[in-house]
Amino acid sequence: MMLLDIPTGTPGTPDFAWSTSGNGLTESFLIESESLVWRGGGHATDGVVRAWDYESDAPATGVVTFTAAEGWLFDRLEFDVSGFKEYERQASVQIYLEGELFRDFLWNFDGNSTLIHWGASFESQLGIDNPDQISIAISYFDGVQYAAGLDNIKISTVPAPGALALLGVAGIVGGRRRRSA
Repeated sequence: MMLLDIPTGTPGTPDFAWSTSGNGLTESFLIESESLVWRGGGHATDGVVRAWDYESDAPATGVVTFTAAEGWLFDRLEFDVSGFKEYERQASVQIYLEGELFRDFLWNFDGNSTLIHWGASFESQLGIDNPDQISIAISYFDGVQYAAGLDNIKISTVPAPGALALLGVAGIVGGRRRRSA
């Protein structure tokens, strides 16, 4: 399980990089995001990204997309969504698997005292095939900036079934070469 938690970069800009921790290969997936802003320094909780169109200074749908590298699939996804200060607001959160809407939530927040956690394993808990692309989209209904934020994204990958078969074949071929030499 890999945790994508505290963005690094200049607070208040969309120019941040996701940091990773935990056991796992960072080479197993790529991360892209748009209309997500990291606000530090008293504007918001450090390490939380919020949906905002930085150029127009208006609410937006913030999206983070994970694309598995060749030979990998996603096994599990977890994340938290929290409110901001004392604002009572709603946020819409959608999860897309391979470009198709998978889950659509409308969550109410009573300021930052509300923390909503979502997480599941795709095959073992949900009974669906492990996807090779996941997107999380968050947007606001009533225009209060930074009314909800995305945090503590955890993701895990597993080798794709075809990749495991190729590794097995490579091991057999390699073993035969050593014995015949």
